[in-house]
This record gives sequence, C-alpha cells and structure tokens, in this order.
Amino acid sequence: MIYLPIDPETQRKRVQNRFAETPDQTWLMSEEELTKWRVFFHENEPDEAELNDTILEDAPPGYESWSTWAASRWPSFPNEYA
Repeated sequence: MIYLPIDPETQRKRVQNRFAETPDQTWLMSEEELTKWRVFFHENEPDEAELNDTILEDAPPGYESWSTWAASRWPSFPNEYA
C-alpha cells in the first residue's frame, strides 16, 4: 500500500477513473464509502517511522513476501518486491 495525502475531489476522480479504465481490477466506491475510509485513514495517518523505516513481521505462512500476499488478494497490486 502506498500512502498519498490527497484532497477529497482528486481522490474521488481517481477512484472513478480507475473503475472506468480497469473495472475488472477494482470496484466502484460510493461517496459514503469514500468518506468513511477517508476519516479512518485521516485518524490513523502514518507517522514518520511507518513511512520510512517500519520493519514488518514475516509474511503469512505460504507467502514468500508481503507483496506476494497482497498480489494474491488484489490482482492489480504489482508483485515487484518478491
């Protein structure tokens, strides 16, 4: 996951464009859902340690890395860090 501070209007446009361009790799989000998740991430904004030097625990059993795990759950996620 990549954290990107972004204003609500730009976020809304990106979500709509992503769904229009690759509907098989994402899903349409309602205004209510966008607002809910925006509040969640705003309240839980990553700190400097998370953005720069976080050491993650080992990936779940059966996966060689966290990116392999993420790519198995979200087809649009690139497995470039395996």
